[in-house]
Amino acid sequence: PVVAESKPYGNARELFDLLAALPEVESCAVRHTMQFALGRPVHEDDACLVESVTRELAASDTHSFPDLVAAIATHPSIRLVRSP
Repeated sequence: PVVAESKPYGNARELFDLLAALPEVESCAVRHTMQFALGRPVHEDDACLVESVTRELAASDTHSFPDLVAAIATHPSIRLVRSP
């Protein structure tokens, strides 16, 4: 479980910046975007793929949604993932 620390924010942008700094938020975004891209729930078998995409996104300059989509779409393992 994650223990939340209370931090004040004045507007949506400040809230976004606070959330963007949390590694849990980035990995959650990766898992949910992968689920959408794969058309099925992410399984334990996908752990290495999720971890790899999360590392690639963390290494990007912008950590943007287009970076996330590109990391998923261009990952070598994506062609080997089973369909439902």
